[in-house]
Amino acid sequence: MVIVLGRMVYYLLKFEKMKNNKLNFIINLHLSIKEMRNGGLMVLHKLAFELADKGNNVYIFTEPYYPHPNITTIPSERKDPNWLSNNAEHYNFTLPDFDPFTTISVYAEIQAGNPYKTKYNTRWILYNTNPQVENTWGEDDIYFNISNFETSRKSTEGRLRVEDFNFDLLYNENKKRNGFCYILHKNTPNNAEEYLNSIFNATNLTGWQSKGYDYLREELNKYEYLLLFDHQTFNAVIALLCGTKVINLLPNPPISPEEYKKEHTNRKFGLAQGLLDITHANETIHLARPHLESIGEENDKYVNNFIEFWQEKIRK
Repeated sequence: MVIVLGRMVYYLLKFEKMKNNKLNFIINLHLSIKEMRNGGLMVLHKLAFELADKGNNVYIFTEPYYPHPNITTIPSERKDPNWLSNNAEHYNFTLPDFDPFTTISVYAEIQAGNPYKTKYNTRWILYNTNPQVENTWGEDDIYFNISNFETSRKSTEGRLRVEDFNFDLLYNENKKRNGFCYILHKNTPNNAEEYLNSIFNATNLTGWQSKGYDYLREELNKYEYLLLFDHQTFNAVIALLCGTKVINLLPNPPISPEEYKKEHTNRKFGLAQGLLDITHANETIHLARPHLESIGEENDKYVNNFIEFWQEKIRK
């Protein structure tokens, strides 16, 4: 009888908490865009805004890139001032007392464990997972994938695609273009700079993040092509928005151009998967921006589905 009454009280409290459908989301976000600008941080900041804008309470640990009344910054101090990392173990912070019935942590795939000690956890897969990190996650943690990145699980709960396109800052200035530029990131060969300079006489735009989007837009608008070794980087999308064609330099592409564009729908137009695919980039660059604008409109659907998933799961 005591057990039955206890369960009844539990579900009554749970129902009461969920009546207004408002959730608390703790997002594993400790770095501001001023400190480090990369695709992963940008989409985490964008997700914080989207969840807040739909009436949820959102908690992060840094200055929001997109301020909103429903976003609260929890004070966080870096343990080593010289070490830039977004992982929670590198910070000192004190969490408020959250309601366990309605609180969900959102961790990017690089975060090990459950530092916020929440009952409900989302693992947002922004890149292929590291098995050693993934082994520290809970069996009941929920996976959402931003694209088609690899995990140890055969399937995930769904897609959560939130892309920060910055249409107002990234655009084609319709200026005369000439030559090549490049940005080095992941998968860079040892002789990359020598190769790019000798074969393409290309200009290095690596490190643009410290100068901002205005600088990058102006630079990209000078060149016909952006050369990349990293075929996952968001730099490709930025270039396409600026009207700059992209060439993925992969000596032995792991997948064909057709397969690549099927998996990476935001690079469907204006991008060459290898030098032999350059005709496709030349002939379709004019389609890239309208295509990306249509993808941007779909972001809302993915965020709504994500919120509805957690509302339903918590009600059960």
